[in-house]
Amino acid sequence: MKHSWLILPLLTGMAMAAPQNPLSATAPATALQDPAPAPTEKPKEDPSEDPDGEKKEPERLKEWPELTDKSALKEVQRLVKARTEAMGIDAAEKLQAVGAPVAPLLIKELERARDKQAIARIEDTLEVITGAPHTRLLAEEFQNKSAAVRRFALYKVARLADPGVREAAEAAYKIAAAEDTKWESRDRYLTALCCASSGSLAGWADLKELARKKWGDYRSDLSMALPHVRSDALTAEIIASVHSEERQDQVDCLRLLSVAGTRTAIDYVKPLLDSGDASIRVAAINTCRGIIDGDPPLAELSAFQAIELAKKWKDRL
Repeated sequence: MKHSWLILPLLTGMAMAAPQNPLSATAPATALQDPAPAPTEKPKEDPSEDPDGEKKEPERLKEWPELTDKSALKEVQRLVKARTEAMGIDAAEKLQAVGAPVAPLLIKELERARDKQAIARIEDTLEVITGAPHTRLLAEEFQNKSAAVRRFALYKVARLADPGVREAAEAAYKIAAAEDTKWESRDRYLTALCCASSGSLAGWADLKELARKKWGDYRSDLSMALPHVRSDALTAEIIASVHSEERQDQVDCLRLLSVAGTRTAIDYVKPLLDSGDASIRVAAINTCRGIIDGDPPLAELSAFQAIELAKKWKDRL
């Protein structure tokens, strides 16, 4: 979801298999918050892959690029204090053209901002000008006193899957999960999500519970972050702790396996493709998609589609 005041002309250059500008000002951050839209199809090209289709580690910067265009200082103020929609759009477009060097200035403004529209403009611009090279720099903001800054940084980095921010994400989760914390529940959610994206299970219990209670709302985020903690051990833990003869427990187990399970779960999943319960059958199909092909769960399937896909998957397994 984009803010209505601005069409972001440079978003097409972002390499993310997530919804465009999914922050929606502060991001879907707890089960009590409005969820992000579900992902659509995968992008046709992934700039993080080399010509042979193998993943390559993006460059991770240790400092922000130097800002040489001093006119950006004026544009930052125009963006923050825009009196008209046209002024905001013009300033945003000029700052997008400057790119990452202006990010530190925008982060400082986001720390101070109180006006909701100004916050939206700043976040939308930061969304465009930051990416995989800047994860370590954004991780420095995980404990920022400004909720807006730390939430932007956490959610942005969570979508960029950098194992190098694991320690910073775990430290932030420890603060968010403390009994005497002053952080809100949305911070705990975002820190858990960022931990998972970086390969840490520090917030696993939170995400597991959320998957069981609010799967439809958070399927997008969970299918983005949890594949980074897939393991045979976690697969066994999910089946042992979630499965029962109860229908909903079976659905929950399959959903979790779809985003965090490995091929060791296939013997568990395959018989459920024949289930007479449509929800279980669809969940089993999505589990096969996630484990075998690395595809995100499908949001909806008709009864006919589910039957046909179940047959195809049984033939493949």
